[in-house]
Amino acid sequence: MGIPQRYGLTVVRVEEGTDSKGGELTMKTEVLIRRWVGVVLGVSAVLMVLAPSALGEDVAAPYWRGDSNSTWQAWDFLSVKYNSGTQGTYYGADGGSSNPYGTPELTAFAPAATDYQKPLGPGPGGAWTLLDDNSMGYRSALDVLLPNRLFSPPESYKLVRVQVTYDINEDIPLVEPDTSMDYAIIPQGTQIIDLADPNWAVLVADFRLEPNPDLEIIHIVPPLAIGAKSIVSEVVVDTICIPEPASVLLLVCGAVVIVRRR
Repeated sequence: MGIPQRYGLTVVRVEEGTDSKGGELTMKTEVLIRRWVGVVLGVSAVLMVLAPSALGEDVAAPYWRGDSNSTWQAWDFLSVKYNSGTQGTYYGADGGSSNPYGTPELTAFAPAATDYQKPLGPGPGGAWTLLDDNSMGYRSALDVLLPNRLFSPPESYKLVRVQVTYDINEDIPLVEPDTSMDYAIIPQGTQIIDLADPNWAVLVADFRLEPNPDLEIIHIVPPLAIGAKSIVSEVVVDTICIPEPASVLLLVCGAVVIVRRR
């Protein structure tokens, strides 16, 4: 009876009493290879499970994500959150986050619970319907609140990227940083990225805020027109403080050294 050896997907059978390096070594090799294949399959399974929640419709991550003084947060709307009347707040980001400065929040202002539907959208969660109906005196909104780092020398600023997955059969939503905050809002451009699902796309909006605030509020709303309607299934927000405080400190130290040498 032979002892099988697995190398990747190839099976080699060695007869007992014969060897490539001795029967005992062959059996040890068999055990080691089995363990190696098991580890690879286990890691692959974990990646397959994590991939949907980690990727979702997050298709335009900025190159600086993960750098010092950056934040990242995503909402997939895996469930409906109503805490009073028609307001629902997601404390924390149910699609994942990395924000060392506090807990990000998203509040849905909607006229009725039916404005949340699940499943709906290309991802695993649901979607919010945002309406503008001045005749009834309301305008739906998704309001994002991001705790952040305060760093405000005159030359500092903050970059913000917002990704909004929306139903292309309805109106394109608007992304508006709050204008009541103590910073200037400088739009850096927008783009639309098509998804594999032909009914959905991602709106990518970039902003520059000057000077660096310690808190950002961003409104996602339907167009300002009676009867306007937008359906949103995911929101992803990235921010970064520029220049980084450590970089400024290095520049200051360098200037001191130069002055001393002179």
